[in-house]
Amino acid sequence: MKLNKITNIALSGAFMLLGAVSFSSCADQNDWDVDSSFDRLFHTTSLSVSPDENSAEITFDKTPNTTSYQVEYSTEELNDEMELGTAANSKTATLTTTPATIDGLEAETTYYLRLRSMNDEGKTSKWVYLEDKSFTTKAEQIISKVTPKAKSALVEFGENKDLSNVTRIAWYHVSNGEEAEEGSVDINGSDLATTKSFNIEGLKANYSYTVRVFAGDKKRGELKFRTTEELPENYEYLNWDANTTIADLLSSATQSDVVIIFPQGAKIDEGSTTVPSNIKNIYFWGAEGNNKPEWTVKVVKLEGDKGIVKFKNMSLKNAGTDNDYVITPDAEAGNIGSIELEKCNISNTRGVVRFNGYTKQTDAVNINDCVINNIGSYGIVNSKITNDICVKSIKITNSTIANVEADGCIVNAQQNDIAMSFTNCTLWNCGIAGKNFINLNSKNPVPVFESCLLGWDSAIAMKAVSTKKVTCTNTYFTSECTWSNGKIGDAIGAKGTEIFTNPAKNEFYLQDAYVDKYGTAGDPRWIR
Repeated sequence: MKLNKITNIALSGAFMLLGAVSFSSCADQNDWDVDSSFDRLFHTTSLSVSPDENSAEITFDKTPNTTSYQVEYSTEELNDEMELGTAANSKTATLTTTPATIDGLEAETTYYLRLRSMNDEGKTSKWVYLEDKSFTTKAEQIISKVTPKAKSALVEFGENKDLSNVTRIAWYHVSNGEEAEEGSVDINGSDLATTKSFNIEGLKANYSYTVRVFAGDKKRGELKFRTTEELPENYEYLNWDANTTIADLLSSATQSDVVIIFPQGAKIDEGSTTVPSNIKNIYFWGAEGNNKPEWTVKVVKLEGDKGIVKFKNMSLKNAGTDNDYVITPDAEAGNIGSIELEKCNISNTRGVVRFNGYTKQTDAVNINDCVINNIGSYGIVNSKITNDICVKSIKITNSTIANVEADGCIVNAQQNDIAMSFTNCTLWNCGIAGKNFINLNSKNPVPVFESCLLGWDSAIAMKAVSTKKVTCTNTYFTSECTWSNGKIGDAIGAKGTEIFTNPAKNEFYLQDAYVDKYGTAGDPRWIR
């Protein structure tokens, strides 16, 4: 009975206490003060930044009872103990939407950022910081494009870019893995803002550059470019495309000096081509790049006198038939200053330069920086005709010549006093056993070989020069060749397949064991 009474008394007291609590909760004010530091809005639970050059997009989750969001950003690290606006380069913004953008930032600059919720009653949340504390704006790009020429480049700037603080434009080139400044110009940004462009002068043709624009020490933009090849001046430039022919372009020429420009990767197959007498100087020019225009050239013939006839940066191929040549001056051709082939790949043709019934004089045949492969019975230059003033000089330099049948001769000439030279050339499988490497047909020229390598993949006994006269410096031949009459160079004492890395695929780097002694000879493209 005592236990029940105590229980009843306890329950009665509990009900009285509940009545008192319920009453106080309905009162207008508490009987004690509330700590204002706990009277805050909720803070966002997500904050991120996507920076651009001079702006950044801020994304966050919205919070309840919030009318705006205050963001502070500065170049000094922020923390809760730091008063608003006291950090270095501090700026604030009020945001009402998400995502939102802040502007006026410096490019390539690190900023610290924090954000808090706010409402009309003046309440705020705690500051929220980026997970990584900071973000860095992107590198600025005020250059819109660069238009290069051979020795200059026009730098153009974006229409909406502020150029007033630009102080300097500089250009650089990478050599041996090191970047070096090649030139710079101090500039007035206000003038640049008017012109929106600047022309860099004094550049090198066919050269890679990087141009940079500065405001003080701060870079505001950069762009890489490459100058064009240096086309001959005062020539008429005619551009070939798949909708025209070389003959059409030549007939449309309004000047006597013409450059026909073939684009990268072009395929040209038009049979034989005749350069008419009204054209005095002609360049067949392949645009610079790794994909040379491919011309099934058949044969180029000339009418009348010519100054320069040049093939540049072309892939000249043929079907390998009896009537395929690259160029054939014949009875219709007049006097010629020079026939030139440079940076060309030449293959599957019966001959490269063949004079046929020619009665005038050509001052020079020059072949430089070419790869020549699979040439037939007329070899590289054939001027075996009765005209004793046919060619004054034949020079072949910095080239690879491989797999030439040539009836036993790379050059077949029949006149006195030709200046004939091979310099820094690699020659492989050239000539036929028992025949002459160079046939001069009892005339007096003395061919000169300087820094050349000659090799074969099987035993061969052939004659060197039909007159037995030749001058050689730093020139060597592989052991397969046992000269039957004279020789060209000195014996290496090893087989061609031992000396070269992969001659079967026309790769003629020297094996390591032969680099020290023979590494300065041969086509420079194979010198490591």
